[in-house]
Amino acid sequence: MKKSKIKHIKTIIAFAATIAIATAFMPITGDVAYAAIDTSKAVSGLRVAATEATAVTLQWDAFAGATGYQVLKAKGANGSYSVIQTQPSTVFKRTGLTTNLTCYYKVRAYFKNSNGSLSYSQYSPVISGTPKAFNTSAAVGGLALAGYTDKTITLAWSPYANAQGYEIYKATAQNGKYVKIKSTSGTSFKRTGLTTNKTCYYKVRAYYKNSNGTYSYSMYSPSIPGTPIGFSQKDKIGGFKHSGSTYNSVTLVWNSYPTASGYQIYRAKSKNGKYKKIKTTKKTSYTRTKLTTNTTCYYKVRAYKKRSGKKNIYTKFTSCVAATPKMSAPSESVTSQNTGVTVRWTPVSGAKGYEVYRATSANGSYSHIKTLSATSWGNTKITTNKSYYYKVRAYRTVNGKKKYSKFSSPQLGMKAQISKVSGVSAVSQSNNVGLKWSAVSGASGYEVYRATGSNNAAGYTNVGNATSTAFNDYNVANGLTYYYKVRAYRTINGVKVYGDFSSVGFSRSAVVSTAVAWLGCKESNKTNKPIVDLYNSNMGTKFSYTTPWCAIFVSAVAIKSGTTSIIVRGSYCPSVINVYKNSKVSNYKYGAGASYVPKAGDVIFFDWNRNGVPDHTGLVASVSGKTVKTIEGNYSDAVGYRTFSVGYKYVQGYGLPNYDDANGIVYTGSSSASVGCGELSAMGIGLEPEGIDELGGEYDFVEQNVEDNIGEDEGVSDYDKMVYMISKVRASAETEGIDCAETQYYAAFIYKLCSEEGMESSIMTVEDEQGTTHAWVEVYLDDKWYTVDASKESDQIKEFVPESTDVEGSVVEPTEEDMEEAMAEADAEVPADAEAPAEGESE
Repeated sequence: MKKSKIKHIKTIIAFAATIAIATAFMPITGDVAYAAIDTSKAVSGLRVAATEATAVTLQWDAFAGATGYQVLKAKGANGSYSVIQTQPSTVFKRTGLTTNLTCYYKVRAYFKNSNGSLSYSQYSPVISGTPKAFNTSAAVGGLALAGYTDKTITLAWSPYANAQGYEIYKATAQNGKYVKIKSTSGTSFKRTGLTTNKTCYYKVRAYYKNSNGTYSYSMYSPSIPGTPIGFSQKDKIGGFKHSGSTYNSVTLVWNSYPTASGYQIYRAKSKNGKYKKIKTTKKTSYTRTKLTTNTTCYYKVRAYKKRSGKKNIYTKFTSCVAATPKMSAPSESVTSQNTGVTVRWTPVSGAKGYEVYRATSANGSYSHIKTLSATSWGNTKITTNKSYYYKVRAYRTVNGKKKYSKFSSPQLGMKAQISKVSGVSAVSQSNNVGLKWSAVSGASGYEVYRATGSNNAAGYTNVGNATSTAFNDYNVANGLTYYYKVRAYRTINGVKVYGDFSSVGFSRSAVVSTAVAWLGCKESNKTNKPIVDLYNSNMGTKFSYTTPWCAIFVSAVAIKSGTTSIIVRGSYCPSVINVYKNSKVSNYKYGAGASYVPKAGDVIFFDWNRNGVPDHTGLVASVSGKTVKTIEGNYSDAVGYRTFSVGYKYVQGYGLPNYDDANGIVYTGSSSASVGCGELSAMGIGLEPEGIDELGGEYDFVEQNVEDNIGEDEGVSDYDKMVYMISKVRASAETEGIDCAETQYYAAFIYKLCSEEGMESSIMTVEDEQGTTHAWVEVYLDDKWYTVDASKESDQIKEFVPESTDVEGSVVEPTEEDMEEAMAEADAEVPADAEAPAEGESE
């Protein structure tokens, strides 16, 4: 190519770059800057105004200055929304719908600027709308008399599907003429000012107001009588009984009496003894406390009514009731195992201790074999294959003597030889998790236990039994991590005798999913508080929420996922990496630097200054080919993702926990899923920067445009090339109608272009309090680091030095507290036979 032509092209490119830079950084003017609506606010008041069998009517508040509104719909609350209506009014009726099929809606306002472009408000909160049918052929159910006094009655009935209200009708005879006396939106009605002992009859029907103003009605409920009843001195209160005891209390209950002012409770030490009033109350129950265990007293109750200027009047006394404060009997269970019998029972309030008795037959002679204060006991010194029966009673000491509860029901247990289950494996299938294991000789069957999210020993529950060596767990959800353990049992004389549970390993996917659950937590609004609190409570430290917390984040993930035996905990990166480097135990190792291809769940260390001292740490979330995606705490104040290529020169190395995914599985609903880590994309992690899928043909167009107009021309700096790329990407996004400020599309576009052009770069994503994801690219241009921030209204390229997020902004010496803790952790974590660091090497 001729030199004159090359010079001419360079001049054009330089001019275009200058224009792009000026455009990127100049203040925005024109209609966009002075839009008639406030684009930072959202439409408010979105609601379902009415529903019909095949229609839903939406309504919202007017938005100041709006030209019109866009209504968007999705099948799920977090699904993909599409525009279904554009209109100027604030009411929209959607017709032709399927009855009882719920959809989700949101609305935003727009303003048409003088140049024809549109300015948009923020979206309203999402609401659901369900078309509902009103059944006119059914009757209101459940109408009953809920209460009465001498002047009132209260009616109540069951809710009627889709009803907007109810009408109450009354007649003086059951088959008489009914007249409407009340309309209400509730499901109860209290009628007042009535004549004592005069009966009326009532029925109810539901109604629904249609969109055209007409009404639809249900059938009437069956009619019922309602009578206001007065106070009678000839009556007795009903329902008086002893309802419960503790070791030092008894509780008495009775029915309410119409128009009673209150109730009087009397007590005697014997059934025919002298009764003394002990309590006056307006309630219909009474608990007497501070009593002596196993000492019986007798009680009776009457109601009274106050009369203005006259003496009180009383009903007759109830019959007397005996009540004894006593401890409840323990509820006992017996587990038979290959090692012996374990007897467990529920704690008993007031008990000082428990006595365990044993016999060799259910109705045989029981011998006292153990007294203890605990609520379980293991009986191992028993004869194999012999039956034993156990029962337990509680006791407390009163005046130097033991007072006992009743015995628990006898339970059978025995000891038998049965082996531990081994070889458990799991695989995610189309609609279940499939489990297999090795057979146990002599087993009658197997019990399968499961925990979700962590292999915490306390988190397992029984999800099913099997008589073969396979089991399918159908009660699973996409993206959740499950752990399984299995034990065999043998049935002998009707008793299940259990072998030991299979071993449970550690899952990479459990660690990653635990970290993902904290995505978006940040320091500025203290949503990182649970992370720091968990670390402090487990490590005995008192770090504040503004302490550099990237290593604290990794440690908290290990604590929460139950993997502290394979992931090193600490708050100071150099000390943590030294444990991985120097340890000779098999639970964790150290991976080489940037060239090492990591796996999900590995611990990563960054060295921004490249001086051999790690500045920042995180966890590998996923790896695809040469693309690594990490999740890190305290990256620009938050938990977020970073994406880069293998060989990223700021990676110092990796801590390699000894994962065992044999029994851990992420369920993906896919038969191709692997055991353990499974399909990490099921957790929403993905293996490419979010937004890549939106690039489409536009990406090829921009890439070719950049190549054709700039290519490898040495006359254009990387910085100018980036400016040119930005201008093309922005134009492409606008062509596709994509809002770069609200999505990750822009950052993903730039990141992929940088990779194609051979520019060293990484992409970072962080979610804010409203759930909006912001993204930016860090790129190395002309021997300097810059950020391209896609979360801004206009493009920004600014100089940037990759920050140490263990020490914000720069690498400094750790505090004395950091050093003390780091040294203590290193001493505790590194085994005695580990190699000592070389002379002069930092610990």
